[in-house]
Amino acid sequence: MHQAAARLPETMSGYLAGGYINGRSAPMTTALPGGGRDKFDGFYIAGGIETELGTHAVLGFSLSYSKLDGQTVNAPQTARTELIQGSVYAKVETPGGVTLDGIMSGGSLKASTVRVVNVLGTTYTLTGENTVPAISGEIGLGKNFAAGKITVTPRISARGSHIDLSSFTESGGGPALRYARTSLDSLQGRAGIVLSGGTSIRPQLSGYWVHEFTQQALSIGANFVGGNGPNAIFALGGRDRDWGEISGGLTVTTGKVDLSVSADTTISRDDVSNQSYRGTIAFHF
Repeated sequence: MHQAAARLPETMSGYLAGGYINGRSAPMTTALPGGGRDKFDGFYIAGGIETELGTHAVLGFSLSYSKLDGQTVNAPQTARTELIQGSVYAKVETPGGVTLDGIMSGGSLKASTVRVVNVLGTTYTLTGENTVPAISGEIGLGKNFAAGKITVTPRISARGSHIDLSSFTESGGGPALRYARTSLDSLQGRAGIVLSGGTSIRPQLSGYWVHEFTQQALSIGANFVGGNGPNAIFALGGRDRDWGEISGGLTVTTGKVDLSVSADTTISRDDVSNQSYRGTIAFHF
């Protein structure tokens, strides 16, 4: 007996994506020697599948892994973060062109640090590691307007995230520290415009103004491992409340495969400035 192989519905598609990111951030205000910017870079990979729900809605799922490596400007100290997370997202468009979209993500963030400290001629290599949960989400509202071959979409959204940072302890003896940290929370309001168009070749350009509503901790407490008494307080770098983001890209459709490249950058942001570059391959079943 011959049995036909099972096939996914034609309304489903899958994709693989990868990207590179690099940037600079403000160092701790008490770090010596002063001046300069900390540096970081890394990459991410992601894969997912999405399906059409009727003619005006899409539902998708994805899984991603990202890694960032950082280097302080004023001392031999490094940090690495690795994030594994899953996401579910959806978008619906009314016949009149009003769009509603949302995404929810959850995963695990692992942070590792290395400090090299010299005390009275003795060098210590101090390491720390901590794994915590991380969640984020965004909901947006937009309206598509046709302008010849270009679609203009004003859009507003709210984006939030929570990283459940907790205290962690270095190992390595000597001047190893025990840090007392609070969670890292963010709530952003975003307003911008998206330009897109084309059929087999589809360029896209977007620009957003971003406002951060939450006030982040201005300091962190630390004490020597096994030490008594109150924590010493170290001032952290500042955090911007308003900045801009610009993104541009191009998608080429070749039958059942879409090839995309894009780039993003921040504007007028002092605490963290970064650029990212992405490539995506989408498969239509």
